[in-house]
Amino acid sequence: IHPVRAAAAAGPGELRLTGFEEDGGNWGLTRVADEAGPAGFTARATPLDAELDRLGVGPVDLLKMDIEGAEDLALEGMAAGLRAGRQARLLVE
Repeated sequence: IHPVRAAAAAGPGELRLTGFEEDGGNWGLTRVADEAGPAGFTARATPLDAELDRLGVGPVDLLKMDIEGAEDLALEGMAAGLRAGRQARLLVE
């Protein structure tokens, strides 16, 4: 297990996120902020293919993601791996 402090995204950069309330006890509903809405914080963004390469991860038997409506961004960032069959199975909520 290699914890990574980054958001899975289409490309490298930063994502504006909202929903997390450390004092309010909301630890699980963070999501990408609307362009017009307020952002609670920013997070480093990275394509999943690049992160797996950086960590030296080869084939993936199962990749599960439940990332509050941002799955499309993560899938874009793993397009090359999907084309190459790097991930054998996907479970997307």
